This record gives sequence, C-alpha cells and structure tokens, in this order.
Amino acid sequence: MISNEKTLPYDRTLLTKTLPFGNAEKFVLRDDEYLKSADIDVKLGHSVYSIHTDKKKVVCSNGRKFDYDKLCIATGGQTIKPPIKGLEDTKNVYYLRNKADQESIKENIAKDVRQGVALIGAGFIGSESAAAIKMKYKDQFDVHLIDMIQNPMELVLGKEIGQILSLEHQKHGVKLHMGQAVKEVTRDYDGKANGVIL
Repeated sequence: MISNEKTLPYDRTLLTKTLPFGNAEKFVLRDDEYLKSADIDVKLGHSVYSIHTDKKKVVCSNGRKFDYDKLCIATGGQTIKPPIKGLEDTKNVYYLRNKADQESIKENIAKDVRQGVALIGAGFIGSESAAAIKMKYKDQFDVHLIDMIQNPMELVLGKEIGQILSLEHQKHGVKLHMGQAVKEVTRDYDGKANGVIL
C-alpha cells in the first residue's frame, strides 16, 4: 500500500465531523501491528510517479520502485477548487481533503477567527464542517453555509431531508445562504480573505 500521506490509513469522514477539535491520528483504521500481522506493507510519504503495466512496476517520485502482480488504484477524489474571483492566492482560504488540511483549518480557526467562517458547499463536507464548528465555538463567531442548492445535502438525500437539515442548522445558529453562489472573495491589504460577495 503506497500513500503520499504520512499517517496510516484513517477514516476521512471524521475530518469533517470533528473539524475544529479532532485528531486524525486517532481515526486510524488499523494500527501498524495489525498491518504487519496481516502482511500489509505500507509505504507512507510516497507519491506514485509512473506505472509500467508492461513490466508490472510502480515508480515513486523519489525513485523507489515496486513490483506487483495485481494493481489497485484507489486514489479517491480530488478537491474541487471553484473558479471564484479572489479565491486563488488568498492567505486564509482552506480546502479540506486530508489530515494536514484539517490540522491547518483547526489551528487557524482557533487563533484567527473573530467575525465568522464562511463554508462554500452544503453537501456532506460543508454541512458536517459547519455543524462541528458551531458545536465547538457556539456563539463566539458566525458560521455561514453557502450553496446554490436550496437545502443542505438536498442533491444526495432529497428535498424533504434537506429541509429537515436546514431547520437543524438554523436551530443551532448556522446562517444559511441557500440558492446563492459566491461571486467573489474579498481581501484585505495583507491578502487575507475578509468576506464573500454572493
């Protein structure tokens, strides 16, 4: 098993559910001892550079080579970075995909948020993140959830469940901006995001 992360495989779904307080080291699915006993050799911190199917060989970016009989490519999805003006090269805009992202978000929310947090996307990741942030910080700052859909998670769970989730978010103080798109992320003189224009 080859992974460019430096942590043993962990439950990624817990990154959002515990965003401002979780620790991915505690979400490990199987510990090192189990993996060794199951004869699973894990190479952490390795990125695959090329695959040579004719030779049944995988080459990593650091030059290490691994032979295989069967190959499974299980890289998962990639973070979608929407084409929103002001989103790129802005200092305090974060994407959540892995442990390092979660640690960065957790650290920066704790030290740098005074007015509020805006989350773009009300699917599972955005909704769970908004709920977890609100649960941890209560009324210390506003939590805004923004999406072009009419209700959180509506595309996956349907309109009725989405409406129930809308009410739950509102009941707990999350400010919903449904049916809205982010037109621009505004920045201060230091290049830090300080607001969004819908």
